[in-house]
Amino acid sequence: MLKDPFLTLLNLAGFFLNIAYTVPLLYFPASLKAIGYSQTFSTNFIMAYSVASIVGRLGAGQLSDYIHPLNILIVCHLITSIAIFTLWYLGSSLATYASFYVIYGLFGINYFSLAPSMISARYPYKKISQANALSFLILGIAVFMSIPLIGFIFQKVGKRTDFSQIIIICGVFYILSFITFVILKLYLKKIPLPTEDD
Repeated sequence: MLKDPFLTLLNLAGFFLNIAYTVPLLYFPASLKAIGYSQTFSTNFIMAYSVASIVGRLGAGQLSDYIHPLNILIVCHLITSIAIFTLWYLGSSLATYASFYVIYGLFGINYFSLAPSMISARYPYKKISQANALSFLILGIAVFMSIPLIGFIFQKVGKRTDFSQIIIICGVFYILSFITFVILKLYLKKIPLPTEDD
């Protein structure tokens, strides 16, 4: 299983995604406050993201019955990468920030619902739990590493007022996950299905 390029690339994309995912999750409300909105409004705005996230995950799950989940993830990560740089990084109004947050909710985190289904479609029944456990371990390592490092960058480089550096980090890691998904797609037909003994 550890030698399967499918799982390696899927986990690498998940690793990149989880680093990027922590930035809006932890810093978007504060960035909204930084452009002049109250703490209460900024915090309550998380509900818009939550609703969009529910719709995005359910929609991606339904769509995966007709379109391969990997194709959905490629499109979603491309859209999210563009939204990060055009709406959040360059934006300065509630309209651009709100648009970003809704787009991010719809397209930014579908990996968490689609990756387990991709794993279950690829591996024999006895191997699914092991593959999922490895994937969640990789996601946990990404969070464990990224939260303190991004916090350090925000504090030391951004002086706790400039969000541009961590927004760039977010966008770059979404682009890296997008590229990894594209590589996985290119090699998917060449990668043999694992057997019970792999």
